[in-house]
Amino acid sequence: HLVRGTNARAEADRARQWVLVTEPEMRMFIGLTLAMGVVRMPSIADYWSQDEALPRWRLMDGMAQSRYEQIEQHLSVAAPEEMGSDS
Repeated sequence: HLVRGTNARAEADRARQWVLVTEPEMRMFIGLTLAMGVVRMPSIADYWSQDEALPRWRLMDGMAQSRYEQIEQHLSVAAPEEMGSDS
């Protein structure tokens, strides 16, 4: 549901240059999100930083920061048409 809902949300949002998210990519996104919850850093950019003063996670090599943020922006469990209205 996450892959379908996220792709549908991106389409509904008319996301520019959206590349359909795949199941393996969504798994990587979820893994990165869980890892970020274990080790907190001040900024999302810090996880991908090349600064030697910050910890370097090889896990982050699996997805570019820009793609992570793009998926995060459109993440949805259900497609927009499946969601009920609040009114």
